Amino acid sequence: MKLLIKLALVGLIVNGAYHVGAAYLTHYQFRDAVQETVQFRGNKDDAWVHEKIVGLAQQYEIPVDDKAIEIQSERLHTLVTISYVRKIDILPGVKRDWPFIANVDALGLK
Repeated sequence: MKLLIKLALVGLIVNGAYHVGAAYLTHYQFRDAVQETVQFRGNKDDAWVHEKIVGLAQQYEIPVDDKAIEIQSERLHTLVTISYVRKIDILPGVKRDWPFIANVDALGLK
């Protein structure tokens, strides 16, 4: 009986770690895609970058609000901050709001 309880507990921990890990993996892939977009933006303006970030968020299924994307640029230097909250199953049937922040600081290439 003790073995079954221990196995169930280990299963719950592994399940939660899997869901949290998958969310972080997606977050890092999204951040890398934003980094690439900002770095190779060329002469495009901030509105174009904002649209591309929104498109990437949809592609990676990231719940980003338009107001949660901050873009500051000066010549070739661009700083992008994106914040969002994602619901993650930490236990079966138990979801928790998990905050994510992506900071991208890039020098653009022409």
